[in-house]
Amino acid sequence: MEPHQPIRTTDRRLTLALVFLGVLALLSAVAAIAIVVLDRPDGRQQQIARDRAGTGARADLGDISSTPAVSQPPIGDNQAPAATGTPAGGGDHAPKPAGPQIVYFRVQQQPRCDTAGNHTPATVQWKLSGATGAALSVDNPGLVGSYRSYTGTTGTETLNFSCGGGPGSTETHVYTLYTVGGGQQRSRTINVSATVPGAPPIPTASTTP
Repeated sequence: MEPHQPIRTTDRRLTLALVFLGVLALLSAVAAIAIVVLDRPDGRQQQIARDRAGTGARADLGDISSTPAVSQPPIGDNQAPAATGTPAGGGDHAPKPAGPQIVYFRVQQQPRCDTAGNHTPATVQWKLSGATGAALSVDNPGLVGSYRSYTGTTGTETLNFSCGGGPGSTETHVYTLYTVGGGQQRSRTINVSATVPGAPPIPTASTTP
């Protein structure tokens, strides 16, 4: 029985070695599976990610499809496109009249008369555009510049009133302004009057019965 003892010892060592290798192989497989599981998200997370991606895509498609398409009608040979912006004749872009214009011609100071024969003269003023000067006529509107001519587009003139008609009388003068230069001539006429105050009433004597 002595010769068989070394064989049993050798078999036991071989068996232990195989068991140890098997355990190592099993541990390696478990570790590999754990690494794979940890690296991959679970099915629920993958489903949530897919749902979010699908929702975003549907939202983008919904935004695009909800916008109505705007089409322009074809413009024929005799059809002009619709005008936009400020209509003609209004706003700052309205066309200005051509040629010289009288912006204003008015009385700056009204004449006055009193019973003593004193008077305050009349003063007229004007402003033009598109002209080189002005011409003034007094009581003669058919004769351009019968009183005086002026250069420039603004001016004033003082005109006397005689106030010599007596109490209650009215004196009237006709002033006509003409544009000079710049194109077709324009004119404007104003009438200015002043009345002499009437004499104070004479007191009447009263009688006592």
